[in-house]
Amino acid sequence: MTVLRWQSPNVEIWHGDARAVAAQQEPGSFSLAILDGPYGMNKAAWDRMGVAGLPDWYAPHIDDVDRLCAPSATLYLWNTAEGWATLHPGIVARGWRLFLPVIWHKIGSKADNGAFHADATEVCGWYVRETYRARCAELRAQTGLTLEQLGRGLGCSPRLVQQWERPADALGGPCRPTHSRLTHLATIAGYDVASAHREYLRHTVRRRAFGVSNVWSNPAAGGKERLRQGGGVVHPCQKPLAFADRMIRASSRPGERVWAPFGGTCREAVAVETMARKDPAEARYCVTADIDEDGRGYLDAVCRVLDGGGVASEDKRQTSMFGGDR
Repeated sequence: MTVLRWQSPNVEIWHGDARAVAAQQEPGSFSLAILDGPYGMNKAAWDRMGVAGLPDWYAPHIDDVDRLCAPSATLYLWNTAEGWATLHPGIVARGWRLFLPVIWHKIGSKADNGAFHADATEVCGWYVRETYRARCAELRAQTGLTLEQLGRGLGCSPRLVQQWERPADALGGPCRPTHSRLTHLATIAGYDVASAHREYLRHTVRRRAFGVSNVWSNPAAGGKERLRQGGGVVHPCQKPLAFADRMIRASSRPGERVWAPFGGTCREAVAVETMARKDPAEARYCVTADIDEDGRGYLDAVCRVLDGGGVASEDKRQTSMFGGDR
């Protein structure tokens, strides 16, 4: 049975099968999906398919992602290096394009403490949909304009198509779309200006004071941020809340929806709730689920924190992508 375990104006946490929750969601309504499910490492009953069995296990969940995500959505897929490499061909075959492979270097791991050949990393495939080239081709077909004519009409380089193919944080330089250019494009293509404005907000972000590479060197969560139940920790390697915050801010806009079908310690839900409580203007909406069938008490621990006067304390060792505005 799947039941709604915790809810706020910005978060739904479900106890049960993620596929049952996905069936209740509106197609195309999510801008971001974050998948951090089985790694095929025999850690629990739900993780015993082995690495070779990951593609078949994930296939129906990726079907849900394809159905629920908007054309310009972003997907993050966490796993071991071998697990991600096994899943990657199937993701690309569905029309997703790898933007970056993110490497989590776990500071304080066994490797840092002198162990020989210890695995101190996890991998996250950061994907975007291959939709912008098709969209521009459709616009040119509708208007009869060549790419060069379309670029001149917008007052920018014909390479605008290549810029649109890149994710929001990569947009920059002389080809960066402005609101006026997209409004003009809406006029040329017969679209309404409100749609152009929404597209502008989706594909532009304010500049950051510093950059972040695809190597995220952070320790596993610790201190008050670490979830505990019955005197012990509920997860052996809890990801930092900073990672969820980073992915959500980089790949969604306020008011958009985040799909996180394998909740676990529900970092995405906690990050979204934290944003909303600290600054309502930054609020997103997160839907997550977890079967919690092995008795670890993930959801009890998460809900206890969210029911308190605040949200989970952040581990001060963690590095934010966004400086002091988190």
